Amino acid sequence: MANKQDIITAIKNLDVFLKIPDLKGAKPRLNSNGSPFAFAGGFNMVFQLVHNAKKWAFRVWHVPMGENKDRYVAISKYLTNSKLPYFADFIYDENGLLVNGELTDTIRMEWLDGILLKDYIEKHLNEKAKLEALANNFLEMTKTLREAKISHGDLQEGNILVDDSGKIRLVDYDSICIPEIEGQKELVTGLKGYQHPSRFKAGKASLKADYFSELVIYLSILALSENSNLWNKYQVKDTAYLLFTETDFEDFANSEIYNDLQKLSNSIKSLTRILNSYLSENNYLNLTSFEHYLKAPKIINFGSNEKEVLKGKDIELSWNIENYDKISINNGIGNVTGKHSLFVSPTNTTTYKLIAENAFDKTENELTVTVLPLPKIKEFRSKQQKIEFGKETQLVWDIENAEKVELHWLGNMEIIPNKGEKTISPTDHTNYKLIVTALDGVTKEEKQITIQVFKRVEIKSFVSDLDFVVETLPVKLSWEIDNASSVTLSSNLQADIEVTGKREIEILPKRTAIFYLKANNELFSLTSSQIKIEVQNIPTFNPSIIPRLPSGKDLIPSFELDFKGLSETILNESQISFQTAMKPTKRFNILNSLQKILK
Repeated sequence: MANKQDIITAIKNLDVFLKIPDLKGAKPRLNSNGSPFAFAGGFNMVFQLVHNAKKWAFRVWHVPMGENKDRYVAISKYLTNSKLPYFADFIYDENGLLVNGELTDTIRMEWLDGILLKDYIEKHLNEKAKLEALANNFLEMTKTLREAKISHGDLQEGNILVDDSGKIRLVDYDSICIPEIEGQKELVTGLKGYQHPSRFKAGKASLKADYFSELVIYLSILALSENSNLWNKYQVKDTAYLLFTETDFEDFANSEIYNDLQKLSNSIKSLTRILNSYLSENNYLNLTSFEHYLKAPKIINFGSNEKEVLKGKDIELSWNIENYDKISINNGIGNVTGKHSLFVSPTNTTTYKLIAENAFDKTENELTVTVLPLPKIKEFRSKQQKIEFGKETQLVWDIENAEKVELHWLGNMEIIPNKGEKTISPTDHTNYKLIVTALDGVTKEEKQITIQVFKRVEIKSFVSDLDFVVETLPVKLSWEIDNASSVTLSSNLQADIEVTGKREIEILPKRTAIFYLKANNELFSLTSSQIKIEVQNIPTFNPSIIPRLPSGKDLIPSFELDFKGLSETILNESQISFQTAMKPTKRFNILNSLQKILK
């Protein structure tokens, strides 16, 4: 392989050693000492040739190219076919130069005019509009390269030229990746202040190689456009960096530049947040182009658990949004950033507007929730709530805002209109329940009434075991009553006695009295016939008229009386007209009373 001096000698004598017909007559740019103007690198030397007033960067290798020859040939063809304005003409010429008797492949690339990116920034440091335009042009270039499936691979201020109009051109194509090259070994990994830390461990060409450096450059230009003092603070002119160093990337959220950027606009904060998320990723191949995040927020969905809701009921609004800085909802709700759902209670049909914003754009979406009126049971009654057994009455109802109305009773169910009447004839106390389904088809309201059924009170019997007694003797009254809920025993001599649930009672009348029953239920009442109990007072004896007798019980004769015989004798002997004057029952009662006393 030719050495550097042999290459310089060949360049001095292009008329003899240049073997590219398209460059016939080209002349090298010379230094003041007559030697060719050259940039010497570790693998090749670059000269400036002038041909028909067009300048070329002419590259000649002083070390073997090996397998990289195919790489450069592929890049040359791809860039020529893509015809992107960001690249200079890039032509690979086989056997382009004869060096020390040996034909050597060369690459010629259009020599571009312009100044380096960092010099352009310094020149317009206090011209915010110029730097913003530069940032926009750079962003447009990154989009175009991605669409064309090209990554430069070594984006940094030394490989970016900017002309006076702000037009950007790229130089140094050794690190370019195209689909045909992706996955091959990388020749260049770039400068550390522009590359993701994992880039230096990957070792393979990737179309994603520019994602990190694109963001670093774009963010740096915009930050300097907002605060030009950052240029001097971080000594940008005298370093190989813009605003970031590899040390900053080690703990970015705690770095000084991070804190300075947080004092700038929302767009700068958003870009800084993206850069921080990039650095949290362990492998740069997993990154997504930051341009993806510069789009308007994306509302993936915005909905509610119910599209129709009853007035006063809660519903849940929920949403899923990408790429946002702020989320808000109108109708007085306001900022809901950081939330994914919210409960609201609309009183009228309402349209909710969800607004998602970031530093670059905003997106809106609307959701209408229909508010349905609550069901209203205006009326549900029976014309009579208490009816006689075997009779009829009518249920009456009037319902508003109901999807369905059901009438339930005794295990039965009937769908009824929202307003109407129904004739009923229950045979016993019966509950009637109205179940109203609201317009939402879910919510239910209920109301229940009870119709009471009563049979007429019936007093089947009311008797006493005695109707003529002597004082202090008990009398038993008994009765049989149907369909009564309460029974009281009344008389002309004493307060009423509650006898509900009883069938008999013993009384001790002190004088002749009249007794009767009052039986009733909630609909009917009935009074029994009267029972008269005659009471005979016991005669009072005067001790003074009793003859004095000897003391001592032995002096008192003992004897037995045959009351049965006595009664018969009394009845047989008609010394008095008692038999004809007294009824048989009374005679019997008197005898009984006498027997009780004598016993």
